[in-house]
Amino acid sequence: MKQQNEQQTEFFPFRFTKTLIALSIAALCLCVIGGVVSVFGIIREGIHGLYDALQYPLLILICIFGIVVIVSLLIRSRYVVKEKTLITQFGVVKSKIETKDITAIVLDTETKKIAVYVGETYSVVSMPEKYNETFARALLKSNPKIDYSFTITENKPPETEKKD
Repeated sequence: MKQQNEQQTEFFPFRFTKTLIALSIAALCLCVIGGVVSVFGIIREGIHGLYDALQYPLLILICIFGIVVIVSLLIRSRYVVKEKTLITQFGVVKSKIETKDITAIVLDTETKKIAVYVGETYSVVSMPEKYNETFARALLKSNPKIDYSFTITENKPPETEKKD
C-alpha cells in the first residue's frame, strides 16, 4: 500500500506592491514595443548586412526573453510549504529552506509582514495579510520547534511641539 504524505503542499501568493506592478507593466510595454519596432524595421528596410542580421534578431530575442521573465515573475511568485521545506518561487528562480533550520517566525503587526529566521539571518515574507496566520501554522505543523511571536506597537500620544 502506498502511504500518503502527512502534510500536503500549501501555496501562498506573493504580495506585489503597486509600484512593482506598474514597473512590470511598463517593462512589458517596452519589450512589446521593442519587438514590434524590430519586426517593423526588418519588414520596412530588410536585412542588408551583417550588422542588420545580428541586430534585429538579437533585439527580438531580448524582447521575448524580457516578456517571458516578467510574465513568469507575475504568475509564479509564491511561497510553498511542503512537508519539510519552505520554497520561495520568483518566476523561474527557486530557493529552498529546510523547516528544521527555521528557528523563529515573527509577525510584525505594524507592517503585516512575517520575518522567517534561520539562525541569525532572516527573510521577510511579503504576502496578503489574510494568509499570515495560515502560513505560520503550516510552518509550525512542519516543525513544531519553531518559535512563533509577534510584535505589538504601542499607541503613543502625539508629541507636542515645545516653543522656547
